[in-house]
Formats: sequence, structure tokens, C-alpha cells
Amino acid sequence: HGDLPRARREVLAETRRWVHASSIIRGTATVRPAGPPRPHMGLAERRIAASVINHGVPRATPAAVVPRAVHQEGT
Repeated sequence: HGDLPRARREVLAETRRWVHASSIIRGTATVRPAGPPRPHMGLAERRIAASVINHGVPRATPAAVVPRAVHQEGT
């Protein structure tokens, strides 16, 4: 029984590493074919949000816009 917890910890560590690696691989893979549209759209949305904040629109709208852009970039 002493070896089981160690093995489980090792497996968990390996799976976590692979999850990070797979997320990075997926990110690069998705960025290369659809690279031009998505990053530019994300930058445009950030610029629009910044301009909205500068124009003095209530904070509720930029706060709602920022997470959406983050989620779009993540997927």
C-alpha cells in the first residue's frame, strides 16, 4: 500500500504535465491555421474596450467584454 500513493502522485503529476503540454499544443495548432483572424480580433476587442473605458462608459460593460475576449482567445 505504501507504493500506491506514490504511484498515484506520479501519475497525477504526469497527467498535469501532459494537460499543460496538450493545451499548449492545441493553442499553437489553432493559432497557425486561424492565426490572422483570431489574434487581430482579440486585439481589436481590447482596443475597443480601452476606448470605451476612455470615453467614460460605465465599468459594467468593459468588465463584461474583457472575460469574453479572454475566453475566445483560450478556445
